[in-house]
Order: sequence, then C-alpha cells, then structure tokens
Amino acid sequence: MVKGIKTRDLIIAGAVVAGLVLVAVGYFVFIKDNGDDGDGDGNGDPINTRPVADAGVDETIYPGDQVELSGKSSYDDDNDVLFYYWDMDSGVDSNNDGINDNDRDLVGINVSYTYPTPAETITYIVTLTVADGDISGEETLTDTDTVRVVILLNANEGEIPDVTMSCNYQPGVSFPTTFDAHFLVSVETVSSYEYISNFTYRLEKANGDVLMNGSIQDIMTVPANATIRFINTPYGTIVTTVNEGDSFSIKEGGEIEEGCIFSLHYKNKEEMEPVIVGEVELTK
Repeated sequence: MVKGIKTRDLIIAGAVVAGLVLVAVGYFVFIKDNGDDGDGDGNGDPINTRPVADAGVDETIYPGDQVELSGKSSYDDDNDVLFYYWDMDSGVDSNNDGINDNDRDLVGINVSYTYPTPAETITYIVTLTVADGDISGEETLTDTDTVRVVILLNANEGEIPDVTMSCNYQPGVSFPTTFDAHFLVSVETVSSYEYISNFTYRLEKANGDVLMNGSIQDIMTVPANATIRFINTPYGTIVTTVNEGDSFSIKEGGEIEEGCIFSLHYKNKEEMEPVIVGEVELTK
C-alpha cells in the first residue's frame, strides 16, 4: 500500500471511476436509441429512406390503342406522400437536358398514352420516377423503374385468321326500355388478332341473296337502333382488332329473319381477294 493513502480512499476513487464509465455508456446508448440522425444536433430526427418505384408489367398494344400504366405498387417505408413522373420514351431527350430517361411527359400514379402509329413493330422503354417530395428538393429521395411497351404492327401478316361465332336470339321488350327483337352474333374464338379495318361483313338470305354488306368500321359507332351494329368488348371502348367477346347486333324484321347467314370476310392486302373466315346462321 502506498504510504499516506487509506484503503477507504481507494475504494471511493474506484467507485467514482466506475460511475463515470457507466454514465458514458448510458449516454452512448441513449443517443443511439433516440434515433439520432448523425447530423450532430442530437435532435433524433428519423433517417429518410428511399422510396421503391414499380412501373407495373410490360404491355403489348396495337397502333391507335391507348396504353394504360400504373405506379400503384410503388411504396415508401416512411409513408411519405409519393410523386410519380413518367418518361414515355426513354430513348428520346424531350426536355433537352442531355439525359434521355428523366423527362416528365406525364405526371400521376395512373396514366394513359397513345403513341404515334409506327411503320413497323416497335418497343418503347418507359421510365417511372417516384419521389418522396418535391422532385427538386435537396432532401428528396427518388427511385426509378422501367416497363416495356410493344406496339405490334400486325404480327400475323400473311396469315388468314379463323373466327368462330355463335347466335343468340333476343326477343323484343317494351318495358322498362324498348328494345327491338334482334339476333346477337358473338365472336367466340379468334385464331389471330387482326385489324378491324381488314374485315368486312355480309348478311344474306339462305338462297344467297345479299341483304347487307360493308366494313365493320362503318357499323362501330352507329345508333343503338341501327339494323346492324358492331359492339366492342369491353363495351364502349374503341379497339383496333377483332377479339373474343365482340358481337354484332342484327335487328329482326323484313327479310332479316331466322335462317339468314351472317359471315365475316378478311383481306389484309390490296391485291388479296376477301376470304370468308367465319359464318353463322341466325337462329332462335
């Protein structure tokens, strides 16, 4: 033992040192547990995390169709309000800033867009940028995701499609709304999706006498009481191809009766003679 230092003094000094160590450790744990963001102000501000962008799935459309895209699957762990910016063609620098994939062609979580008709099948790369604040803010974090949009220019050119149809008779009603009796011809199957502009229709008597014929395009937007009209699926949309679920409403009356034959004809080139690709008898 060092002369002049009592055992009691050594114990007290040791206790003081141990206490200081515990205080220091406790302070360190408190600061860490308090969520300090490391900026030195000790205010415990939470750390901002980067959002996650999700542009959805790839889409294949035909010329003239609208493509509909959604960023609804994007998320932010901080539950920050997200802002959505769509660059509809990542190969083009539309804002002239030298960067191809950061244009803000459309804004919003859900968007729709119609591309110009291409000369051949083309693929666009669409970039979605999701931001958790003002896109120009210093503390705003962003994330991007891409999706492919393919505009298919008649991939089955040269093929003759096969169309099967069925007929269902609809009696006329007068209440609560008046509907004339009509035959509903429904498209059941289509072997290849071809432009509506390549199809014509013909309605003829059982003996071959033609009652009506023309382009499907001409009967797409006629009134509901028209003698014959083409109904898209889903109802009310305008598409560019003949699809399963499409139908033709043919009003009964005069020479249009049970036993008449309705047929679809296809022609995809000027020099090509129209070919019957499907027909059905009007039945009750």
